Amino acid sequence: MTTLADTERAVGKALRDLAKCTGMRVFQRSLIWQEDDIVAEVRLHGLSETFLFAKPVDWDIWLWDILQTTNRMGRTVTRHWKTFTTPVPILERRNVRTPDPEAIAAAIRDHAQLWQGMLPDRVPRDFPAMFAARCGDERAWHFVLTEVIWHISDGRFEAAQEICETVLSGTCDSRFSLHATDYLETDAEGRHPHLTFFELALRHLERSGRIAPRPRPVI
Repeated sequence: MTTLADTERAVGKALRDLAKCTGMRVFQRSLIWQEDDIVAEVRLHGLSETFLFAKPVDWDIWLWDILQTTNRMGRTVTRHWKTFTTPVPILERRNVRTPDPEAIAAAIRDHAQLWQGMLPDRVPRDFPAMFAARCGDERAWHFVLTEVIWHISDGRFEAAQEICETVLSGTCDSRFSLHATDYLETDAEGRHPHLTFFELALRHLERSGRIAPRPRPVI
């Protein structure tokens, strides 16, 4: 009896074979590629759909700088769709109408090739436009972190500061965040604090002189 895991492995193998002629990279059951300043992923979801995600490369560069994880993210294009990356909404979804692993892999490739060569012209760099164009059921609170990164990347540092402060005060609902260690400061006991993205973003903006320094809480 063929299990789900068996089918997923077969899809991954077939996808690696198909990707050799596409110029794309395979990550699990996804195809990933970059065009100019945009990186994209077509991901298999539940063996029944493919999802397209895309975003400006700079968003992750800013995120890694804030989280102090740049040196641990690797250099291949697949790094933009792993754990410490900026979440974005689904831009397009397509049904997969076959149980055959090779046909599923071909559906992933075909979806990606519909967008290949057109990412810079078709993918919004403005986060509100990207969110408005989504085809999933995501809510705004999934992407508060992304909105902060978008403001920072476009130079709106006070707008980013305001969002971070409202999240930390509990007046803005954010259901997604990341945590990392602040290696640039220590607490009263000489330890590096483990902080949320929103705390680290404020510290990053302060250290770079983009916003005025705030008093640190006494620990």
